[in-house]
Amino acid sequence: MAMSRRYPGIHRMSLLLRPVVMVDDADIVQEVLTERMLEFERLDLIYSFSQPFFGHGLVRALNREFRPQRKMIQPAFNHSRVAAYAETMTSCAEQAPRKWQDGATLNIADELTRITMGIIGKAMFDSDLLGEMDVLGNAITTAVTGTSGALPIPLGVPTPRNLKVKAAIKRLNATIYRLIRERRAEGIDHGDLLSMLIASKGESGEGMSDEQIRDELITIFLAGHETTALALTWSLYLLGRHPAEYAKVRQEVDTALQGRTPQLNDLVKLPYTLQVIKEAMRLYPPAHVISRVTVEATKLGGYELPKHQVVMLDIYAMHHRNAYFPQPMHFNPDRFSVEHEKLLPKGAYLPFSTGPRVCIGSQFAMLETQLVLATLIQRIDFELVPGQKVRPAGLVTLRPNGPVKMQVKRRIMEGTQ
Repeated sequence: MAMSRRYPGIHRMSLLLRPVVMVDDADIVQEVLTERMLEFERLDLIYSFSQPFFGHGLVRALNREFRPQRKMIQPAFNHSRVAAYAETMTSCAEQAPRKWQDGATLNIADELTRITMGIIGKAMFDSDLLGEMDVLGNAITTAVTGTSGALPIPLGVPTPRNLKVKAAIKRLNATIYRLIRERRAEGIDHGDLLSMLIASKGESGEGMSDEQIRDELITIFLAGHETTALALTWSLYLLGRHPAEYAKVRQEVDTALQGRTPQLNDLVKLPYTLQVIKEAMRLYPPAHVISRVTVEATKLGGYELPKHQVVMLDIYAMHHRNAYFPQPMHFNPDRFSVEHEKLLPKGAYLPFSTGPRVCIGSQFAMLETQLVLATLIQRIDFELVPGQKVRPAGLVTLRPNGPVKMQVKRRIMEGTQ
């Protein structure tokens, strides 16, 4: 970030003794992700360490594999399918506060992660299979932690941590492959993501292999709960630090819902709540860096780049450029009011990337974030515990550097359901 302030736009630097080109210019970022996409291959700096866990899901597909793979998965994320999950989202958000002791201090990041894991679990597998989610959730958490560190050790090295990770991956695979086999044998469409992946066909008419379905389920599970949990965590953290904006959201939610559980058609009545979420994702974009590598020698932003040059699109720095967002460190949801949002420079705000590889689950994530935040604020007063030094810590995603402690107090509202 400091280098981006000193050399805005495009500059070279060294990262882990490797020369990289950092980009935070909106036009250049747009160029790399859209019209010149094929010149810049997807790059995963920790792929060799994490491949046994992540596999070859859509997010990790190379450009030549990406389009047919996405085409097979896209039906699961069409608008009508996503909208059908609205009731699941609010149901999970309603259930969580019932387990919170009134006046308790919680690490709200953990609580929100549990909510979003429950939602994506129900979306992936029908309710009869929810007993598997504890096994899957624990195994995935162990595997992610073990394969996404700053300097992960290859899984072939038998360290205590790696042995634990390999055992988690084994449990995970056994559970998922069993669920796939059972669902194939059953032959019934449950209306969930697993059923849709089993039914999907490629251009040749072939369906997905069990291994491909497994990899896509892992990808969907990770992207489908972590991005939303982080957006919710940062939204509540920012509201906790800004009482006036919090009061405005609470008033909007109370007025629009009148004690009812929010439904899909209520979202148009919650514009300021959406503005808060968008501003939180500007300040703390979950996918804060997008990595690419040049396929051949090329030119970018006036600079000659050799073949295999690592290019890192610094979304966090771009979201904090004064040229695009005046007073960029200031929390200002009004940036995303209808009249102001249309004035933002094209491509300067990319919480879900852009172009052909734009996040396939962005509609799902935004719908979930809005419904969960409205449901929670309707029922709970959140108060940030003073004295915390919460900072963003970025590797794969932009997470808080530690617990985000908030006191939760039940709201007494006539008619709340």
